[in-house]
Parts: sequence; structure tokens; C-alpha cells
Amino acid sequence: MQDELALAICAQLEPRIRISDIQLGASLKSTPAWRMWQEGWYRLFVDAPQPRPERSLKLFRDALELEPDCPLAHAGLFIVISTSLLWGGMGPQAIVEARQHVERASKQLPAGNATVMYALGMLSFVGGDSLETVIDYVGAAVDQEPSNPMYHGILGYLPAHVGRIREGLDRCLYAMRLSPRDSREPLLCYMLGNAYIAAGEYQRGIESFNRCPRFSEVDFVWLMVAYGHHCLGDFRRARESLSRIETPRSRSFYEGSLRYRLWLSHPDELKLPFIKFLTEHLFRRDA
Repeated sequence: MQDELALAICAQLEPRIRISDIQLGASLKSTPAWRMWQEGWYRLFVDAPQPRPERSLKLFRDALELEPDCPLAHAGLFIVISTSLLWGGMGPQAIVEARQHVERASKQLPAGNATVMYALGMLSFVGGDSLETVIDYVGAAVDQEPSNPMYHGILGYLPAHVGRIREGLDRCLYAMRLSPRDSREPLLCYMLGNAYIAAGEYQRGIESFNRCPRFSEVDFVWLMVAYGHHCLGDFRRARESLSRIETPRSRSFYEGSLRYRLWLSHPDELKLPFIKFLTEHLFRRDA
């Protein structure tokens, strides 16, 4: 308990810009580039989550125009692009650019840098690698920054999907206890909601998702809420949740995600009826 209290205090007091990053920023030739990097990260967390975080994307690109070798801007731009890939704001062709940025950042930042480890994990995730590989990268980021609630939340989200449900749920709850209750909170609620769904605690999962209304533009939130309602037999609310998805991706994308990336411990007996329901109420609504 004492160790947990100490980490919670560190998370509460954690500076927005860490000392190592300040030193890197101070070494840049362009002060405006450094400021753009700072604002890019700020906007990534403060702006409402959206499929394509335009303001952060522009700030990181502008920083690289001024300072093409800025490793933090390369890492930041990669994370924005990978976030857009996850939320559907960019197509799969963007992964080529994402890989270039993370490779530049990993060559210039110190070995084992937490931001790079997280970025490599994201690259593995959007690239379709084994979730265990992603877990290894994010675990390395946690080792470097044990008071970072975001990394803990993601490290809970991933094991919950591969069947290590109790481990994942406990880690997500721990991340919530570490959280300073700032702009990162919605993403932590998203991670926790996924872990509850994995554990079969559907109502708690839905309640957790409902605590992050800033994610209203993200299709996966409504897909997951609909799945929770469907598992509870509340088909009316499941339909209502699917109706909140304004720009659906392809049926094959959702089916592949549900069957091979999300909640792998859930049997087809749960997933296949929902995929059929999804087809009927999401892809035929405009027919």
C-alpha cells in the first residue's frame, strides 16, 4: 500500500514535460519547434478524442519543418498517426509514414526510452502483430515510468483481451487509482471498460464507457457498448449504440477485430450473434 501511495503521489505531481525531455528540448536549434512539440502533446490529451487529431498532427508536422531531426516530434507524430489508424481517421497506407517516424525517433532517443517503447508497441498493435509482443513493449514503458497511469491502463487493456482477465482488470483499476483525474481520464475509462467487458461484467463495462463522453466520435466506443448491451440481452440499447456510429468502417474490419483482436476468451457463441446483429443494424440501416 505504501508503494502504491508513493506512485500515486508521483502521478499527481508528474511534470507535463519530464526532465529528460526538457534536456532534449533545450538541445534543439529551434525554440518554436520545442514549443510546438509541447503544445502538440497538450492538444493530444486536452482536445476531445477524435478519429483524426488534426491540431496535434499539424503542430508536430510544423515542428518537424523547423527542426527535421527532432526525435520527440517524430515520436509524437507517430503516436498521432497510429491513434488515427486505430480510430479510423486514416487508412492503412498511413502505417508506412508511421513506421518511418518511429524508426527516426528510436535511433535518436536513448535506448529503452519510454516514449519509444510505447510507440513501438503501438506500431506492433496497428500492424497486426501478436498482442503479446505489444504487451512486452508497453511493459518496458511501464518499467521506465512506473507512475504513468496511461501506460498502466494500456498494459491492463492488452492482457484482458488475450485472456489474462484478472491481471488486466486489476492493472486497469490500479491505473485509475494512480490517475491524477486530469485530461487522461477518458482513455483510462475506455481501457477499464474493455477489461470489464472481457471479464463478463458487462454493466460495469458500459458504465465505464459512459464516463468518457468525449469519445463520442470514436466508433469503437459505440461498438463495445453495443456488444455489452447485446450480451445482456438489451437489444434496444444495442441498436441505439450502433446508431451513434456516424461513419462506419467495413463489416470485415469490425468482424476481424471482434473475432481475432478483442476479448479473445469470449467464444463464438457470444460474438457471432453480435456480428450478425451488427450487420443487420449498422450496415443495412441506409439500405
